Amino acid sequence: MFIKREKYHSDISAAYTRGLEQGFELSRKLKQIHEEKRQEPFPVPDVHQLEETSLLLKQLADIAETKGIQLK
Repeated sequence: MFIKREKYHSDISAAYTRGLEQGFELSRKLKQIHEEKRQEPFPVPDVHQLEETSLLLKQLADIAETKGIQLK
């Protein structure tokens, strides 16, 4: 009976240690992914996209004004 109990505690200890190791490994991988994403250049929109967005915002502002909504 004592041997079974000792093996049970040994198994729990091994599982706990394995879980900690896997947790730290996952943490390192996530940190690495985060660092890689941080180093990627931020995409800057081109002039055409900015013009389209500006036109859309102007149209939305005009629609809002015709509905009596003040955008300030």
